Amino acid sequence: MKVLKENAALLSNHEVLKLLKEHQSDKKGSKSTQRLQNLATVSYETVAYLENTPCAQQTDQCVEEFLKEILNRSFRLTKAEKLQLINHRPTTFVEIQLLIEESEERLSEDDMQTILDIVQRTLPGTQRLQNLATVSYETVAYLENMPCAQQTDQCVEEFLKEILNTSFRLTKAEKLQLINHRPTTFVEIQLLIEESEERLSEDDMQTILDIVQRTLPGGQD
Repeated sequence: MKVLKENAALLSNHEVLKLLKEHQSDKKGSKSTQRLQNLATVSYETVAYLENTPCAQQTDQCVEEFLKEILNRSFRLTKAEKLQLINHRPTTFVEIQLLIEESEERLSEDDMQTILDIVQRTLPGTQRLQNLATVSYETVAYLENMPCAQQTDQCVEEFLKEILNTSFRLTKAEKLQLINHRPTTFVEIQLLIEESEERLSEDDMQTILDIVQRTLPGGQD
C-alpha cells in the first residue's frame, strides 16, 4: 500500500494496521538512524495496540461488504461515522449512540438494530477480543491471589540484592521462582530449586527462607 496523497481520504484502523505492517516489512534491512528508530518504536506500539482491536480480524473484503450493506440503507451516515462503526464494531445501542451524532433523532431502534446486525454479519473481531478480555480477567484474578499482589519493585530489588550477597549461585529462573512463589518451607525450596539437596545445606535453605520472609510480603506473616 502506497500513500499517493496525504490527507486525501480518511483511513480505517484496518487500513492503518495494514499500511504500518507493510511499512515495517519495507524497512527491514534499512540503515538505522535515530529518527528511523523513533519511527519504528511508534510504529511497533501502534501495531501492538491495533492488533488487540477489531481491525486485526478485518479484511478489505469484509470492510467493503459492510460499506456496501450500509450504503443500501437510508441511514445517511457520514464517512467519519462509518469509520467509527468499522473501527469500534459496536454491539449495543449505547455504543451506536456514542459513535453517531444525534443518533436518537436520526435513527430509530429498528435502524440501530439493523446496523448492529450488519456489523455482526460483516465485521469479525468480537470473539477474539472477548477471549482476550476473559483471559486477561482470569489472569489478573489469579495473580491477585498470589504473593506478587503485595510485592513492589523496591521489595523485589531488596530480595535480589540480599540473594546476590550470598554464595548460593541461583539461576535467574530460580530467583524468579522464589519471588513468584515466596516459599515458607524447605520442601517448597526443594521444589523450586533444582538439585537443592546437593547445592544447598539446611542452613542455606533457612537463610533463603529468612530473606524471603524479610523482604517479600505476601504470606500470612
